[in-house]
Amino acid sequence: MSGATTILIVMFPINIALNVVLIHYTPLGLLGSPAALSITYWMCFILLGFYTYHSPEHSCNATWGGLQPKVVFDLKGCILFLKLALPGIIMVGTEWSV
Repeated sequence: MSGATTILIVMFPINIALNVVLIHYTPLGLLGSPAALSITYWMCFILLGFYTYHSPEHSCNATWGGLQPKVVFDLKGCILFLKLALPGIIMVGTEWSV
């Protein structure tokens, strides 16, 4: 079983518990559900980052070299990313507008 699957299995009951607590036992009411989902997404992101950083598979294969802000904020890379992302954003936006 992969690390991502394990994290999702762990987060599933936490998400249910957060929903129950935030909806029924706080003044948030139904707004507790999106808050619980947001917390769950952030926890998944943090746990997946932690898993990736400490994963033996990534260490052996050298598939992740760590965070590299210089590469992330490279202007040419950002422009290439936007060229690839904008058509998808427009497609989703047009689907939503119908």
